[in-house]
Amino acid sequence: MPRSLLATAFAVTLSLLFLHVSSAQAVPVTYNVVLTPQLGTAAGVGSFTIDGLTGVGNETFTVGGAKNLLAISFTIDGRTFDFDDTWAPSVSITFKLGLLDDIVYIGGKGPLNAPIALLIGNNSYIYSETYGDYGLGKFTASPVNDPAPGETPLPGALPLFVSGLGALGFFAHRRKRKQVA
Repeated sequence: MPRSLLATAFAVTLSLLFLHVSSAQAVPVTYNVVLTPQLGTAAGVGSFTIDGLTGVGNETFTVGGAKNLLAISFTIDGRTFDFDDTWAPSVSITFKLGLLDDIVYIGGKGPLNAPIALLIGNNSYIYSETYGDYGLGKFTASPVNDPAPGETPLPGALPLFVSGLGALGFFAHRRKRKQVA
């Protein structure tokens, strides 16, 4: 088989492999959060969506930041809190090595804009509100639409490479057969 054909086939295979790898970069990830009180009555659920999680080092997500916090919402004791209730820039989410480390959410709710605070970290949460609700307990957070970086190997890269080599071998065999005939 001529070297130019082999080089072209190899370049096409590597290009397809590169395109496949680059398409698997970070995409927005949504996490569900469950708050289970151990002291007080403030139980709740929530979710947040982030964009740009790499799983390397400390990564802090804020609204409009380089690491973007796209959405956040919590329902605690029947009250729902989201971006509209925050006292900007008082909402951030931090990951360490791809694992959720803390959530800071400070804002106001109701006609008096009564202060609320939700602090999550070290496997626990603290929630307090001016109206008297409070909670102290455990939380769980799990990704909904995409596992954390590094947890799942890149799908399909090796099969794509092997398929390219197989196609290269098939065409080389076919060309050799034509030359003999």
